[in-house]
Amino acid sequence: MLKYSDEVGKIGNILSDYLDKGMIDVSKLDDLDNIIKKSHSDQITVINNSYLSADEQMVLFGALRNISQTASVMKEKLYYAHIKGENPTTAELAFELIPLFENLSDYIDDYFENREIFNLEKLEMFSRNLYKKAKKTGFAKSVSTQLEEEKIYENQIVDFVEKFNEKIISELELEDEIGLDNESLD
Repeated sequence: MLKYSDEVGKIGNILSDYLDKGMIDVSKLDDLDNIIKKSHSDQITVINNSYLSADEQMVLFGALRNISQTASVMKEKLYYAHIKGENPTTAELAFELIPLFENLSDYIDDYFENREIFNLEKLEMFSRNLYKKAKKTGFAKSVSTQLEEEKIYENQIVDFVEKFNEKIISELELEDEIGLDNESLD
């Protein structure tokens, strides 16, 4: 079984090697594909796990998405940094993310090994920390880019929010009706 902590260790070693040599070896960038593909497929697994609470699904999905997106952008930026000769600046920035990946990967490995999330709050905190640092260092995709890649358009979001709002109003009105009926029974 592929462990996130092992994959993060490999990425850390690759980046460390880049920093030692002062240049990015693009032939090793494909090694990031393991964690990108695994975290992407595990997002679907998490969504399909009905024994998880909605909060657990949301946090675990978000953590896996942050890993997938950050590693994907990292691979892309390292490739273009090599072409542009921005060695080792981009590798240095990428290397700053490794401790955040490590923190997160331990919790995710623990979930996949034990089928239980032992500290949801810490998992969420580590996920947010990775996203914030990735965003700050340029290794995060913008929300609009993510939506565009998933082929989710503004009108779909507006429609969803409107329908969701209507559903809430309908549920509240139903509660009011039930409340009135229950009061008349007394």
